Amino acid sequence: MSSQYLLPCSCGKNLRVVAAQAGEQVACSCGKSASVPTLRELRKLEPAPPEAGSQAATGWNAWNGLIFSGGAFLCLAAIIGMFYAGVMIFRIEQSGATEDVSAVINEEEAKRVDELTPEMALSLYDDMRAEGLGHKHEPYWITYRRMAKEQQTLLIASGICLLAGLAGMVLSSRLRPKVVP
Repeated sequence: MSSQYLLPCSCGKNLRVVAAQAGEQVACSCGKSASVPTLRELRKLEPAPPEAGSQAATGWNAWNGLIFSGGAFLCLAAIIGMFYAGVMIFRIEQSGATEDVSAVINEEEAKRVDELTPEMALSLYDDMRAEGLGHKHEPYWITYRRMAKEQQTLLIASGICLLAGLAGMVLSSRLRPKVVP
């Protein structure tokens, strides 16, 4: 808000004027017209006190600081989350662990079975029958694909948190405390 000054009228009343009115004519409630001086001369006039009941408030209160701090913290946490998720996705993709290699494994096992003698095959069968096949487990490339998807979800959630934090910071700068008259 620009500074206001008190311009005296010939009737004795003071008129509120701003620097933007320098050099203009302003009308008093008495009906007379008063000339607003130049900027240099205007600054020599008495500054106008704040108007009573004015709703314009400057400065921050505790809520502004709390909202801004929360938004800044959320932004920081989101940036850390995005960095972590990005590094993990890069490492998973660069490792090649998400590629389906079941055809290669099947081919290797088929070669190994073809090389078994009948006695070795019967012995292996008896061992498997006694021990069982073991617990069913997910192939590692499926596990790594799931891990990459989870990191992508974290990346998206962190981006949303970053936007929310920035919105909180902007909102806190736009909120002004109300003045109680």
